Amino acid sequence: MIKGTWWVATGNKYDTNNMVPMPTGSFVTHFGKQVHWDGAKDEEAWLIIVGEGPATLTRVEETK
Repeated sequence: MIKGTWWVATGNKYDTNNMVPMPTGSFVTHFGKQVHWDGAKDEEAWLIIVGEGPATLTRVEETK
């Protein structure tokens, strides 16, 4: 993270209440073939994303 807070979580259900904050200066490693989701919430966030492909997309159930 270069600036702001980036929120991350893993699992088959998308639930923003289970996200963990990654503050400026932190880093996250997501491993292949595992479900993860992340994003900014209420502030601007700058980050550098580096990856090695191929990438895949797996849809998960959204918690209501």
